Amino acid sequence: DDTDHYAAFDEPPKQPTAWDKVLIAGGFKKKNDSPYMRPVVPPEAQKAYDDAKRLYDGGQYAEAEKAAHALAKKWRDTVLEEDALFLEAESQFAQKRYSHAQDTYGEIFERFPSTRYM
Repeated sequence: DDTDHYAAFDEPPKQPTAWDKVLIAGGFKKKNDSPYMRPVVPPEAQKAYDDAKRLYDGGQYAEAEKAAHALAKKWRDTVLEEDALFLEAESQFAQKRYSHAQDTYGEIFERFPSTRYM
């Protein structure tokens, strides 16, 4: 379902008007389809991320990896996904699961080419 990842936000993104489409096609306006255009992270999602980060900080890397993976999957196409993927990769690296960590780092670069975790 296309609307699942918008359920966490107060309202779905607005559809562009005909004039917006002309401006976008001409390169005068950007599309608002980037997750960074909707920077609000729902409180329950932020709490879940904070809990996963506490697990990681406490040395419980396997639990942190599992929690971060679930977060990245549930909050796909939001700003939280990038953070969750990075936490998942760091947890894998801390467990010496280097090939898994490399795959997850690769996913970050694929999904977020200008990631702040470079």
